[in-house]
Amino acid sequence: GCLINFDDAAFISDSWRFFPADNSGEFELVDNPDPSGINTTAKVGKAVEKSTGGQPWQGMFTDLPADIVFGSDKIIKMKIWSPQVATVTMKLENSQSTPPGPGSGDLTVANTKANEWEELSFDFATTPITDNGRYIRITLIWDINNIPAADVTYYFDDIQLTAGECATSSIGSGPQRPGDLTISPNPVIDQL
Repeated sequence: GCLINFDDAAFISDSWRFFPADNSGEFELVDNPDPSGINTTAKVGKAVEKSTGGQPWQGMFTDLPADIVFGSDKIIKMKIWSPQVATVTMKLENSQSTPPGPGSGDLTVANTKANEWEELSFDFATTPITDNGRYIRITLIWDINNIPAADVTYYFDDIQLTAGECATSSIGSGPQRPGDLTISPNPVIDQL
């Protein structure tokens, strides 16, 4: 169920592109600036929405290394730390199915807290995405419909389906060594 987690190498998405132009924002993998409340992890993503981006719909996107596979629902959760009460828009795009499935369109959720971690839920059940759409692109737009007067820094982490989690798991003392390979005479002659 984990899509992006900045502490586990298997789920780190640190290659983000921006629109309408590459200089519309910045991304950096950073130490958690506020390891408290619901997010005490060491690393998080830092997104900067630039005032010079010029469009209220400017945003960022990344392509995941594997398809999003929905379980019993289509809810994606994400932890954010915002310096203001505003909105976050998420889209699912870049379907790998044949024929390609439709993109989700904008799904906008308002945050309710400033200067602390909060978990937002995006319910894609009401969007045109398909169960077998094999979506690999996550697009984020911070405070859609507003061009910031000055650059705004947001932090985000643990983008996951509700059917799973982004916690780091342990396998105890590690995997067991496989047994030695043995060679034996063929036990059959003409029938197996």
